[in-house]
Order: sequence, then structure tokens, then C-alpha cells
Amino acid sequence: MGKVIPPQRLKQLRELRGLSQDQLAKKAGLTKQTIYRLERKGERRPIRDGNLDRVARALDFDLEVVIGEVPIPSETTPTNPVRDETAYRLNVRVDASIRNAYELVARRYGVTPSKIAQLAPLLFNVVAEGSLKRRRQRLNDLEARLNRAADCEEDFPHWPLSLFEMGDQKEAIRTEEASINSRDLFGKERFDPLGETQVHDEGKFNPLVAYLKALTASSDEITISDLGPTSTEYRVCRSEAIRLAGGNEEIASWLLNGEVPIHRMPRELKTVAERVKWMEENKITVNEVPEESAGDLEDKIDIEV
Repeated sequence: MGKVIPPQRLKQLRELRGLSQDQLAKKAGLTKQTIYRLERKGERRPIRDGNLDRVARALDFDLEVVIGEVPIPSETTPTNPVRDETAYRLNVRVDASIRNAYELVARRYGVTPSKIAQLAPLLFNVVAEGSLKRRRQRLNDLEARLNRAADCEEDFPHWPLSLFEMGDQKEAIRTEEASINSRDLFGKERFDPLGETQVHDEGKFNPLVAYLKALTASSDEITISDLGPTSTEYRVCRSEAIRLAGGNEEIASWLLNGEVPIHRMPRELKTVAERVKWMEENKITVNEVPEESAGDLEDKIDIEV
């Protein structure tokens, strides 16, 4: 028969370690409901050995202490309930469409918004390095082509010298090399043959957007409009929005544009008809929002990661 954790003992040990039920569950790799059930008064059901070991390791107590066979070590002092160093809350204001993007991605792939937030730095790094690598490869190819053109000068001495002038090209290459080496993802600086290096944020010159569009060219699920230092506009999981809207593409566009707050949709709405009715009643029309109320179209992502 499996061993039993006395409910009060588990709660006492958890509080000594300064952990909430949620934090203990995450450290032990269990659900919060499991920890709640184990701590519930009067419930002394046997716990599986594997789960028992996980709880003991998460609490950093010997198994015998956890199940109450030996006393809690006298030298154990309460730990102040401080913020878990492995977790903190993100409180970021984003456009309503991006807030909905979290919900659509979570629903499509069966993950939580917090898992998406946890993966964001990794995925951003992968994309950023891929974009820089692509720019380096293209720059190397350009240099090789220009060098081959310059070598033709001896073979065609009757051609105008201007055809082989490479001053601007070399300067442009140096500017791009400097941009890549400084990890200028958005290509904020570029060479202008009519003047000095120009600072810009025009989307059509943005190498990161160009890279992402190339990666997603064959997908109908993703639309990228702009990703710059101060602007972010994209749409993802179009088919998931259509599914959530019961096949109604107009309502799906509301979801993609952030005109209906998915995260506020009541969970008790089970049927498509109920969801659609709620979305119709809770739509915010962008064009009808007064300028001073534009902030209402933004939302906060406040999730623990």
C-alpha cells in the first residue's frame, strides 16, 4: 500500500519553505489540484511513490519527514515567502490583437499562455540569429559577384571605367557588415549613396520582416505587417480564429484584430452559437473608438513564467 502524507504536515512543510500550492506543484511537476487535494482536511489517501518522491524533493526534506515518521528537523527555520527565483510575473501592455494571439496559439497547440511566454526568448533568439545568418550569407554572395565583375576590367579595357567603379558598393557592404556585427536586427542603419548613413525604420527595409516573410511565405496562418523597434503588427492562427468563430470569417477577423477579447470569454459557453452571440455582443469597433480612448484597445499580459 502506498504511503500517506498527513495533510497538516504537508501544509506545514510547504509554508516552512515559503511556497504557495502553485509553486510547490510546479517544483514537483504536479498539478495544483493534486497539491490542494493532498492538503485537504481529513483526506489521507495513499500517494503514489513517484509523486511522493517528487514532493519530498521539491520540499527538500527527507521522505520520512514528509510522511511524518520522523520529526521535522529542529534546525529548520521558516523561509520568508519571497518571489520564486525561477518564476516571476510578466506585466506587459500589448496591442489587443497580440493579446488575442496568445489565446489563439494556446488553443491551437494545447499549451498555456505562460508556456508561450517561457518559450518567447528562445524562439526570438532562434529567429534573430537566423535572420543575421541569412544577411551574412547574402552579403558574402554579393561581395563574390562584385569581385567577379571587377576582375572583368582587364578583359574589357574598352568599356567605360564607371562600369567597374565599386566605391559605393564597398561602402554599402561595410555599412551592412557593421549592422550585422552589432546585431542590428531591424536594419535601422543603411548606406545612402547620396549622403551619409541614414537612420530609418521603414518596414520595406527591415531585414527581420523580410526573413520572417520568407519563412512563412507558404502559410495562410500567418500575416506579418511590421516588426520594428517601436511597432509590432502581425496575425497568427487564422484557422483557429475561424474555428472559434464557428466558420464566420467576419467574426474571425474581429478576433485576429483584437476587437473581441478572447481571454474574457466565459468558459461556460460551450456551444458555437453561445460563443458567437457573446462575441457579437462584446465587439469593439476600432473606427468608433474615440482617440482619447484608444488605450482601451490595448491590454496587459499578466502571467507567471
